[in-house]
Amino acid sequence: MAQLKIVPHGDAAAVVLPDTLLKSLGLRIGDTVDVNTKDQQVILRAADDTSRREAFERISEEILTQRQDAYRRLA
Repeated sequence: MAQLKIVPHGDAAAVVLPDTLLKSLGLRIGDTVDVNTKDQQVILRAADDTSRREAFERISEEILTQRQDAYRRLA
């Protein structure tokens, strides 16, 4: 396990991930990660853009279906 320091970053704090760690996780600078905490642990995971897009499409379709009458009246 690597030990990394928390460093100042403007008005916030940051942990700098070494390039070797990014590569081992399949991440690159600019990628989005999901951040969770559990039992005083920080858990980083590569964001799954596919599942997010699918969830957005599903939710959008549900909203359109629920409100289709209102949208028709507005048209």
